[in-house]
Amino acid sequence: MERAGADRTGELIKDKYLIESFLGEGGMATVYRATHTMLGRTVALKVLHPELSRDKEVVRRFVREGQAASS
Repeated sequence: MERAGADRTGELIKDKYLIESFLGEGGMATVYRATHTMLGRTVALKVLHPELSRDKEVVRRFVREGQAASS
């Protein structure tokens, strides 16, 4: 599992989110401050822990949470 302190600064996610800094971590995910490269907009990027991505229910819940947060 990815843990706090893992330095992903400068990493480009999905060819559009550039990680700027680590913000925090919870039981399901790690949260980073990032920039949406096409829009130039600062975002909070929540990345699901890899071992949880194999559980379909966890992924569904994670997606629903993201949809609710963006609406």
